[in-house]
Amino acid sequence: MIKDKYSSNMFKLAFLSISLLLTSTASISITIPKMQQTFATQSATAVEALVTASNITVMIFVLLSPFIVRVFGTRKTVLTGLFLAGVSGVVPMFSDNYFLVYISRLVLGAGLGMFNSLAVSLINDFWSGDTRNKMLGFQSAVQSVGQTVTTFIAGILVNYNWHYSYSIYFLALVSFILFLVYVPDTTTKDDLVTNEVVEKPKQSINSYVLFSSFGLLISFALLMAVFLKSAGFVVEEKFENASFIGTALSVYTLVGFLGSLLLVY
Repeated sequence: MIKDKYSSNMFKLAFLSISLLLTSTASISITIPKMQQTFATQSATAVEALVTASNITVMIFVLLSPFIVRVFGTRKTVLTGLFLAGVSGVVPMFSDNYFLVYISRLVLGAGLGMFNSLAVSLINDFWSGDTRNKMLGFQSAVQSVGQTVTTFIAGILVNYNWHYSYSIYFLALVSFILFLVYVPDTTTKDDLVTNEVVEKPKQSINSYVLFSSFGLLISFALLMAVFLKSAGFVVEEKFENASFIGTALSVYTLVGFLGSLLLVY
């Protein structure tokens, strides 16, 4: 029996809010052409690296996350990750220094990586049965809508100044407050599930898992290429309405959101 407090709407909202920015690292790819003007002394590849750099530290800290949780606990790990993502994410709003912006992107990835896997794994700790399945669907939907919203907002703000697009990372501080207020410490198992002892079967990695993982790797690599190159392509081809690319990319991620909702219902 799951405790009643885990069924409250505010608890669910606070928990799901941490998924809003998980896939937002590519949302600011729309700023690449204008960043190239600011960082004129840097190569085009170096400027594109400002978008992809965070993916490197995301991967590293996803692997380190279990060890960080053992030391600091689940709640502190999530809150620390959200804080790092929120603070470092908005640094490019106030700086024209390439190396400072690059470091801030690395820290952003580290923050997101700290709680990336927890956004899914904690669902199994808090809920079970149909509720768990629905929450998994909602988590995927929130992740998609987060990318949709951040891409759309960044696409609008870049028309005024590319620095403004990075304001999307203030959302991390909103998630930080919600998680701090409504989500308790989850490091104590007795606080999660009562009157239920579940013996988990031994997990193993088979060929199907490896094949699926490789397929996802290729898919995300191709999608990242689309996000990185689309804005530059529009500028190079001198489209009359270059700002539409932000809306176009938002529509793409919106389809992912609708697909996730279909899994829930």
